[in-house]
Amino acid sequence: MEQRDYLKRQIDQLGLVLAKILSDLLGLKSQGQFAEIVEESGRILKNELGYSFNDMLALPNEGFIENLQKNKKINLENFSYLAEILLTLADELNNEHPGNEKSKNYYEKCLKIYEFLNDTDLTYSYDRRLKIDRLKALT
Repeated sequence: MEQRDYLKRQIDQLGLVLAKILSDLLGLKSQGQFAEIVEESGRILKNELGYSFNDMLALPNEGFIENLQKNKKINLENFSYLAEILLTLADELNNEHPGNEKSKNYYEKCLKIYEFLNDTDLTYSYDRRLKIDRLKALT
């Protein structure tokens, strides 16, 4: 029972970290400090999840979800936060350099996460469906 409570706290903590990263990315994007917050967020993510943004990009698309699931802290809500973070990064990169390979890779990772969520989450999300359609058009 004690170990289960500890694991739940770890999952909740990762959710808070991911929510904070997303909030920072969205808030600082308009202030021109996007690159700095991405770098800092990548370090935080590496510490909490075991993967930086570059580590995630290096993972093959096949097996991407399974690699992330090896970390027991990630649940459906945390996958949702992570997808939003990656989508924000991809959009910003694509705005700066349209059609670049790095943004395409982020889009592909987002698509994998959203498709996974669509298949496993019992709650249907119209917003998620729209994002899947948009990502399929971009990749």
